Amino acid sequence: MVGLSFVTLTSGGLIFPTSTLPNLPIPLSQSTAVYYNGSIYVIGGLTSGALFVSSVYVFQNGKWIDGPPLPFHLAEAGGVVLNNNIYVVGGLNESGIFGGILVFNGNSWYTISTSMPVPVYGAVVFAYNNQIYVIGGMNTTGFTLSPPSRLIQVYSLNTNSWRIIGYAPEPMGYSGYYFNGNALYVVGGYIGYASGSNQVYMYFPSNNTWVSLPPLKTNVYANAVGYYGGILYGVGGYYYNSLGQFIPGAIYYMNTSWKLSDFNENIPTVYSAYVQVGNKLYIIGGLDASKGFVATSAFQEVSLILPPPKPVIRFAQAGNNSISLSWYDTNTSGYYIQWWSSIDNNKSTINVGNVSSYLFINLTNGVTYYFRIIPYNQAGNGTSSDIISLTPGAVPDSPSVKVIVGDRNATVIWSKPYNGGFPILGYYLTVKTDNSSYTINVGNVSKYTLTNLTPEVLYEVMVVAYNKLGNSSPGIVNFVALTTASISVSVYKKVNGVLISWNKTENTTYNLLISDKKGKIIVNITTTNTSYFAYIPYGIYNVTIRATNQVGTNSTSFPIVFYIPPFIPLVKFSIGNNSILNLKWNNVTGATFYLVYVNTTLIANVTTDSYSLNLTPGFHVIRVVAANPIYNSSPASLGILIQQHSVTSSITTINTIIDTVTTVMSGINIKTAVIIIAVVIVVLAIIAFLLRRGGGYGAAGI
Repeated sequence: MVGLSFVTLTSGGLIFPTSTLPNLPIPLSQSTAVYYNGSIYVIGGLTSGALFVSSVYVFQNGKWIDGPPLPFHLAEAGGVVLNNNIYVVGGLNESGIFGGILVFNGNSWYTISTSMPVPVYGAVVFAYNNQIYVIGGMNTTGFTLSPPSRLIQVYSLNTNSWRIIGYAPEPMGYSGYYFNGNALYVVGGYIGYASGSNQVYMYFPSNNTWVSLPPLKTNVYANAVGYYGGILYGVGGYYYNSLGQFIPGAIYYMNTSWKLSDFNENIPTVYSAYVQVGNKLYIIGGLDASKGFVATSAFQEVSLILPPPKPVIRFAQAGNNSISLSWYDTNTSGYYIQWWSSIDNNKSTINVGNVSSYLFINLTNGVTYYFRIIPYNQAGNGTSSDIISLTPGAVPDSPSVKVIVGDRNATVIWSKPYNGGFPILGYYLTVKTDNSSYTINVGNVSKYTLTNLTPEVLYEVMVVAYNKLGNSSPGIVNFVALTTASISVSVYKKVNGVLISWNKTENTTYNLLISDKKGKIIVNITTTNTSYFAYIPYGIYNVTIRATNQVGTNSTSFPIVFYIPPFIPLVKFSIGNNSILNLKWNNVTGATFYLVYVNTTLIANVTTDSYSLNLTPGFHVIRVVAANPIYNSSPASLGILIQQHSVTSSITTINTIIDTVTTVMSGINIKTAVIIIAVVIVVLAIIAFLLRRGGGYGAAGI
């Protein structure tokens, strides 16, 4: 923890700081005092020379003013505030003991009763349940050793009547007392025969019972008594130690025993008037023990400052590397927080000042921390709060996600994230497409395989880790579902090569391998395109296409027979000596060889563009066919009649008769020429018949 001050805790005790306030207008003793409408009223009493007075002094706004005086002199009366009135009960004056009740309604005094069964002064007086209780009190005048009264006399405001309901455990006169609304505390008192009492009692008016508390070490009377924060204490009065020395300080009851404080009144008093407001006991006048017990005008404020009460934690929450504490304020000076952890039992203490909440940061998630709040004030440290324990933590961090795509499946893999201080209990997977979404709890695993995916569809997968505190933010991965690439091939034969095309599969590369019949590789390419034009010579080839994506590789192989139907060759001829026929033709596209027929007999298979042959006398039909291993063209034909002395020839192409050429040797007559013409006509008829039987070429195939 940075910036925190560490302190050492010490136990606290009671302190009684005192201060002197403005003096009374005159010295007074044996007065009565009440707190009424925010002011302190001091009523009657004895002034210097033991003179009775009827004066009423009011302390308000830091000064004393005169209040409405009593109808007559009165001292040693009891006073209570009830129903927004001041009631003054009993008392003593020059005429004797007053056995009645005076009422002040805020403006004036008047008498409501003069019929107290046993008139007394110096008694214990308090109000309960719309009744005024008078316990004990002196009921004799002049110097006497007779004990005070033990009677419990009760005046009912409802019936305006008195009754006696019982007795105190012992005579009680000039006792210090305090009524807290439920219980009356009586400390010491005069019991007669020049003796005081060391007894302490509690009286419960609800059932008219008495309880004894541990007694004082010595006797006391004519003392002031207060009660605050569960502490009963007494100030002043006739209190002597075992050596007979007067003790001007304060005594208090705590933890079942009486203790003497180190506090001393500024002016030690007996027979003072007193009233408590909050934690302050106001001591007014009295006899000054330091000056021979003469009346004093001193006005003293004695505060009881207790170690602050136990704080109650109202809110405690663990966060991410932090713990927030809040507690109910105990109206104290400040607070310490003592804390330690499950991995370090060394206690640390910080002073957080006068606040009621605090935030611890930079803690370690998953470690249990222990805290207690300790209040303090000028009296010391109070009781600590109950110890609480909290464990800071957070939801897990977002998982880091990746995916391995398979054939119509995908394996989603994630690394275990920081768990926030608490064990990860499992993971949720949310799978989304444009048209669907679903979530599954896959348990505490680190991968999960999605199956039956639709190829070419975009998937979004969110992985959420959860612990006892909740869910992490999602780790997200997107992918396109794949399947093994399919291959569907088309081949288109062109004059100068083949166009090979295939279907497209996303994220796929293709390898095209073309080899000839001998296994020689002609083409070897890798591409993402879906077609390739192979410039290859005519022939038979083996083709293999491999399609590869992240799912795997698929392949297909097939042969290609690359030939096209040749056109009819354009044949020229010449006749040489000795009936040698010389044939010459063009280089025909699609032809790899040429066939030469005489009549119906194949006489030559050549790859050249010419051929010569020796014809015998007679009529011959010469045909030249352009060919390849698959296709033959229509023949280019010519008819030739060889005679001993002359040759007649004609050349015919498909659907076209080329000009007839007649060669006449020396000595041809008209008869011979007519014969030649007839032969030509016959040949032409034969050619026409052959053309009708022949035809074009079929379509290429693989």
